[in-house]
Amino acid sequence: MKSTHAILMVACMALLLIAGCRKPNNNRTTDINTGPISTGGQPATFPGGSQTSLNQLFKDLRYTPEVKCVTAGILQVVTFSKGTRLTFYPNSFKNAAGATITSGTVCIEMIEMYKPGDMISNMATTTTSTDLLRSGGQVHINATKDGQKVYANKYGIAFKQPAPSTLPMELFYGNTNNKDSVVTWGFTGGGLPGTTAAGTTLDTVTFISYNIFDSCTNFNFINCDVLADRGPRAQINIVLADTIYKNLRTRVFIVLPSVNAVATPCRYVPATNTFELGGADVWHGVPVGMPISIIVMSKIEDKFYYFEQTGLPAVDGMTVTANLTNQSLDYIKAKLAGL
Repeated sequence: MKSTHAILMVACMALLLIAGCRKPNNNRTTDINTGPISTGGQPATFPGGSQTSLNQLFKDLRYTPEVKCVTAGILQVVTFSKGTRLTFYPNSFKNAAGATITSGTVCIEMIEMYKPGDMISNMATTTTSTDLLRSGGQVHINATKDGQKVYANKYGIAFKQPAPSTLPMELFYGNTNNKDSVVTWGFTGGGLPGTTAAGTTLDTVTFISYNIFDSCTNFNFINCDVLADRGPRAQINIVLADTIYKNLRTRVFIVLPSVNAVATPCRYVPATNTFELGGADVWHGVPVGMPISIIVMSKIEDKFYYFEQTGLPAVDGMTVTANLTNQSLDYIKAKLAGL
């Protein structure tokens, strides 16, 4: 099986599924992998000859959506358990043909991701294809009516914030063209009315601060973000200590708690079993001096492996060796919840 050798710089944040030749299944099977992380490639081959995507591999970490149903054609406000508030207008919904839906019940499936652990569990980072974002929260929304997918004309979305802020925020939509990628983000564009927030707005009834956007036109991944500071960036190298862990079965995340951000490496170097973030892809690096945590997860057959190191200052050229240990799914979920 051929492996890809081209580095796709614009898709740096997507973790790659690269095909590899493998030896017969033993207690410690190995993948022979070459090439960079990219948006393309074939799914990994696992014991028994089946092909399994990385997203499928880590599906047990994903959250179960919260469901709330509304009536199309009228003004309604719904609030979800972590505080995200959606405002639906009389013309908010449309069908696949583009016709506005003005009656009937529309059910909204919501996953809220306000902390780095939420984002990692649902395989969503806070990066565009070229830059690092500071997040005020992100969500995934799916809408259906009578079992059919529903699309958005325009609706309002408010992201609950822990405290008042004057930091301007913008709407970003997720790029999910590749089912095996972590989510990367694209700006809604041009500071259009309703897609930017100059700062938080205080709800005078609940005294909760929100970043409010009146014109969201997408159901899928939606993020409240601002571009991170473009200061000096550090290249970070994460070496997997044991060769049983390969990019075909492993996810690596860099958490930046001070800006509520999560990044993932751009490249995998098979010769050294190393994931790299930064380097030539300057804006994908981590701001120098910023505290970071490194999370590595792998799944081999039915077993999970985990590594976490917290409180590291980002230093250019730093190398961290990840010694993963076998852990239960509940253990990993608890660790991610604490990030």
